[in-house]
Parts: sequence; C-alpha cells; structure tokens
Amino acid sequence: MAYASHLNWHSSVRGLALATAFLFPGSAPALPPANGGPETLYTRLLESFEQHWPPAWFSYDEATEGVFRLTCHRHPERPFFMGASVTQTINDSPDKVIAILDNVEKYGELFAGFEEIKRTETTPTGFSVFWHRPIPVPFVPDLRYETTYLNKSYSPDKKTYRYQMKKHIDLLKSVDGLIVVEAVAPKKTRFTQIIFWDGKYGPKETFSPTGIWKDNMRDVYHSNYAIKLRAENPGWDADKLKAEVQKVTNEKTIEACVEARKFFPGVTEGKDPGK
Repeated sequence: MAYASHLNWHSSVRGLALATAFLFPGSAPALPPANGGPETLYTRLLESFEQHWPPAWFSYDEATEGVFRLTCHRHPERPFFMGASVTQTINDSPDKVIAILDNVEKYGELFAGFEEIKRTETTPTGFSVFWHRPIPVPFVPDLRYETTYLNKSYSPDKKTYRYQMKKHIDLLKSVDGLIVVEAVAPKKTRFTQIIFWDGKYGPKETFSPTGIWKDNMRDVYHSNYAIKLRAENPGWDADKLKAEVQKVTNEKTIEACVEARKFFPGVTEGKDPGK
C-alpha cells in the first residue's frame, strides 16, 4: 500500500497505493461501511476473495513462480481511481513475512516519503495505522489518513490482511486492499496484494495523467519489493534496503503495466457506490 508521495506539480505524485500501506493491510471479515471505510466498486469483491481465496479466475503460472508480476487496473468510469495486483515469491518462510507486516513500527523502512506512521489501535483481529505524508506544495494540505487492518490466520502457513481507509480524507477518497501470505515450499512464500485507491491530483490530472499512473505504480512496486528484500535480508539497515529497492526497480515493467491497464476481473460496468 498508498497515495501520492508528493502531490507535486513539478515532480511526480507518489503512489497512493503505498501509503495506504500498500500497503499492508489486515484482513478477516471484510471491512463494511459500518466500520468506517467508504464502500467502493471493489469492496465486496475483496471481501469475497478473502473468504474464498483464491478466486476462480486467479491462477499461478509455475513457469514464472519466482517472477515479480505487477498488473494495473483501471476503473470503468473514473480515470484516477487506480488499482494494482502484485504477485511475488519471497525466499523465506511465511512467519518471517507476517512478522514484517505486523511490525507497524518499522513501516517507515518500507514506505518512503512519510513523516509519521504509527499504530493507533490494536484489537484481537487487527490494528489501525495513522499515516502522514508531507506535500511540499503551497496551499496544498499534507496527506493524513488512517487505515484499519483485519487479519485472519488460516494456518501457520497462510494469513490474510484486509484493509480500508477508515474515513474520507481531503486528498485521498478511499483505499481498499487485500494481502495474502501463503507457503509455496519450505522457506518459500507466495505474496499477493490487490489494492485500489482513489485520490485527487490537482492540475497534474490535466497535463500529466499518464505520469500520475506511473508515479503511483512505481510506489506500489517499491513497497512490495521492499517487503521481499526485508524478509530475505534481515541484516540490512534502512539505507541499504532503500538503495537496493532502487536498484531492482524496472521502469519498463512499470510503463508496460500502465500502458496495458485493464478492468479488474468481474468489474466492467456498473455504478460505483463510492461515487
């Protein structure tokens, strides 16, 4: 998860997806509107996926099991309501990956650009996180919001994280996400994230719409790879982790993803309840 790192008119808007903790979500029973999260076109789909994982259309290609795969999803009506699916293999056990997702106090190492990330609540089924990202543009407020994560453990080798933004904030309208951590083999974990977010980007929506998509998807790419590298290299400090994430970033993958963005399976038309 994640929202534009800088809603910057001269520089790129960073990934909304990440902020939302890309990333990281927690999950169990999906988060209905009654829990404070705005309902979107994707809310009920993610709830169903969490409860019946994997969905019928979802398949893993054994030939590319270890490949980092990023797919961009567009909304049927709203050009800046973005979505992404990420699947990757992490060369360590699920419990090590789960420990990283549960350690909110270290999120600053995974999600770049935030001045403050802190746990605001812990419950028997999950936790809530406050995010603050400075926006260095005059008259544009900083990005501040809170997400709720619900977690569900199916076994020591499988855990889901279902998350949503708790309430509407100025620049960020909604966040809906799901993460699934599951064992593939001893010391090998399949990590899947599906996330959707809707934000405001100011004048950049007019003069650089493709740039907005690329900036956001780059943040999704970075945060997901940071989780992988952190699990596989626990001895790295924060600076080393950040440098290595930059090294593995493949701009061609990001550009191809944005160029080929498509509807999420099961979503082709219909009114968005969050509109």
